[in-house]
Amino acid sequence: TTDAEAGLSESTVESINNYVSDIGFDRVLVVKRHPEDRYFDVVMSTGAFYTCDVFIMQENVALKYAEMDMFMPLSAYGIEGEMLNSSSGDAIGIKLDDNYYFLINSKADIEREIIYDIYKMLVNDNIAG
Repeated sequence: TTDAEAGLSESTVESINNYVSDIGFDRVLVVKRHPEDRYFDVVMSTGAFYTCDVFIMQENVALKYAEMDMFMPLSAYGIEGEMLNSSSGDAIGIKLDDNYYFLINSKADIEREIIYDIYKMLVNDNIAG
């Protein structure tokens, strides 16, 4: 799979949508953006930072935004696993596979159990095919 083709399976998106619908959320919006898209930085620093609760990114992209305190330190959620360290030394991402990490927006106010459940669905998907 190329970076541009990598993403969530339809069944995982459907599972996540059903899960969040059952717990009272209106919807899940999955937005795919290639990091080399010329508008990627603008989308990340404006729209995504203020509207997304979780991110799935490659390590080099995640580290670029880690210095801007864009991601929640995982210690706040008590999550353990293969983690991506930020410049501050606190882990900010959980490895989903060889290429992608699961990260929580520092502005997110999602309950811990919901984060765990979504993470488990993503891990089961084998995200990058």
